[in-house]
Amino acid sequence: MGSLLKATLTVAGTLVAALVVLETLPRWVDLPGLSAGELDPYAEGERNARVQPHPYLAYAPKPNHSFEQSRHRGSHNSLGFRGPQISLKKPAGTLRIACLGGSSTYGHGPSSNETTWPARLEAHLASARPEGAIEVINGGCQGYSTFESLANLAFRVLPLEPDIVIVYHTINDMRCALYPGAKPDNTHWRAVWRRYERTWIEDSITFQAWRRYCTDYIRSRGDIGAFAIVNFDELKERDLYAWPSERPVGFTSFHRNLNGIVSLAEQQGARVVLVTQGLRRSSLDGAPSREDQLRAFDYLTEILALVAREREVPLVDAQSVLADADAASEGGVFTSDVHMTDLGADRLASTLARELLASGLIP
Repeated sequence: MGSLLKATLTVAGTLVAALVVLETLPRWVDLPGLSAGELDPYAEGERNARVQPHPYLAYAPKPNHSFEQSRHRGSHNSLGFRGPQISLKKPAGTLRIACLGGSSTYGHGPSSNETTWPARLEAHLASARPEGAIEVINGGCQGYSTFESLANLAFRVLPLEPDIVIVYHTINDMRCALYPGAKPDNTHWRAVWRRYERTWIEDSITFQAWRRYCTDYIRSRGDIGAFAIVNFDELKERDLYAWPSERPVGFTSFHRNLNGIVSLAEQQGARVVLVTQGLRRSSLDGAPSREDQLRAFDYLTEILALVAREREVPLVDAQSVLADADAASEGGVFTSDVHMTDLGADRLASTLARELLASGLIP
């Protein structure tokens, strides 16, 4: 009996020691298969993501967040906008410009906060009007279409009291319009961000290792992109975009959303400037839906021009300017379809600065 008890205690002690080592060593030493990213890559991805859930926008940029990836770095201020710290209340004597858009406005491509096109626009305007105080706010966010920008304007941007609102959208609305089963509220495309409540046991590396390697937890979680887009896993596997066979809901929604942005901004005393989005059309080569995507992109550009005429707001043709620059510049001005290099962002900014000054919107 004594020997059995001794053996039992030895085994129990060994197990406890092993558990202690398993719980502590990976917290200090990188061990293959036991890093946070390997045990729960999507929780780790959510922690490192530049966005967080938002009750009305699905997601929005994280306040006070910094990132560095390859040759790209950036940060968000305490209000959740990319760029330097700003006050919620507009300083006296300051002209504020707010820029709405998706990742090409936020700056997926440029190397830093300072090389995004909103930041370069501020620099160009400051050079042209050194006597004036001008702030340009980057209100863009990756993945946003005019659906999100309408709400973004209402809840996050207008409280900043902008004098001018610049709208730079097309490609994300094109994707919404061509995605299967288009609905006026975009719920066919935009998913509700899934929140996972973390329990105390999930801090245990032992539990995380069991869940990762002995269950289907990872497969059931899906890619982080599934938090924001309906049927994202299927979209990764095949091209789902196609010209709608029924009423073109996505196109009428784009028209409606643009009108909503103009009306809301003007109601608060801001002037609106619409901008055609630049696109490297060859980036769509090889996509089964290439022709449908280009057709939809061009149609949405026409809607931009239509709304500009209907609402009598300025329309800046950046699309042709960037296309010419892409053809003329060694290496071009795009990193992908609509995402720009530092040079491309500066070219867009200088074009906008020139048009804003010529229009008289900048005193």
